[in-house]
Amino acid sequence: MSGENRKLSSNNGNLMNIFAVMYFDAHTHDVSAGRNSVIQSSRMPSMEGFFSVGIHPWQVENWSKEMETILSLAKKSNCVAIGETGLDKQVTKDLSDQQEAFVAQIHLSEDLELPLILHCVKSWPEVLEVRKRLNPKQKWIFHGFSKHGLAKEVLKENILLSFGKSLILEPHLGEILRLVPKDKILFETDNSGLPIERIYEKASEILGLEETHLEEIIALNFKQTFTKWHIG
Repeated sequence: MSGENRKLSSNNGNLMNIFAVMYFDAHTHDVSAGRNSVIQSSRMPSMEGFFSVGIHPWQVENWSKEMETILSLAKKSNCVAIGETGLDKQVTKDLSDQQEAFVAQIHLSEDLELPLILHCVKSWPEVLEVRKRLNPKQKWIFHGFSKHGLAKEVLKENILLSFGKSLILEPHLGEILRLVPKDKILFETDNSGLPIERIYEKASEILGLEETHLEEIIALNFKQTFTKWHIG
């Protein structure tokens, strides 16, 4: 059952009239997703919901020409994040092009004070080198997290971990989720086609938390990360 009519409670039990508790989706490609979702977009300037915009590392061939469009979209009031962007050594795209596009989008994230949604495949050392060199201040979200041996290193960098369908398909992720500080967790559907409620249900089972309590935790994390998100 949705928590749309429940109010977010703070740690001391007092009700906070900030927004109703809901199922929040930190990253989805479903353009029909509701206003509690961050929809990945690159070419939808008329989108009414909240969205993120960026150049994916699979699509970096003409990244410099696309940056003007990305900048225009990123300045819209309903753009709440930059990305997904990052590095992917599993594809044949030139790594130097990926790095240049990644760096440009980190600067954009910093300039517009928007969080960054990170795509990282077999390239954490390179991502870490860029992060340490640029020392960004905005929050980063490692989307689709499923790397068993990487969680502690990523968390040391104060990066949030966003879990999706792998939480259901890969049993080892339950162990990782239990180790992650609650204020560093988000959930997403990405392009899985799964309802976000299914991710919450599985996470609630893994963590041994009432689903309503988990909704409250993630709602607060979402609101504190995507600070341009609002009701109405």
